[in-house]
Amino acid sequence: MNIRTLIIIHLNFLISVFQLSGQEYNISSPDSHLNISANFSKETCFNVTFKGQEVVEKICIDLTLSDGRAFGSAPKVVSSNI
Repeated sequence: MNIRTLIIIHLNFLISVFQLSGQEYNISSPDSHLNISANFSKETCFNVTFKGQEVVEKICIDLTLSDGRAFGSAPKVVSSNI
């Protein structure tokens, strides 16, 4: 599995699971080489590091659907598991 696939899988996981404001979550691959740090405050933002080197620097996500529903602004995490 390449790095791009791992990042996409982790991002999909973050977007679908986390919705709590003002919290930061860190997710690591099993070998701890790939780390994603997600922050849910006023926006949904994340950083990605691979083997300690930052490969994606603070990206904020926001999506507005045609019916006006917005995802990414003022997020709320419903639940999380460690």
